[in-house]
Amino acid sequence: PVGLLRPQSAPQGATILAAADPRAAMEENEASVLARGNGITVPVSLDDAVVDKVKANTELFRQFNADSVPLIVFRNAKTGQVGQHAGAVDAAKLRELAGL
Repeated sequence: PVGLLRPQSAPQGATILAAADPRAAMEENEASVLARGNGITVPVSLDDAVVDKVKANTELFRQFNADSVPLIVFRNAKTGQVGQHAGAVDAAKLRELAGL
């Protein structure tokens, strides 16, 4: 997760990353946003290490001069090619990018 769009984006990203089931937490967040809600509820306190991971992801996102999420950064296991892809992909395309 990255923290870009709103002030609560970074804490929400940390909440998702720290969840016992990050996929379920991300789905909860997305469902709330799609329903015009405020996204996943952030706990009163967050682990600093998790918050730091979201900050590092955000900085890396900026270093790539990315302008949309999701952003996939990859190294193809077969060719060694390094690249990035803006936007969501299905599992087949992700395997193709990763060379799996």
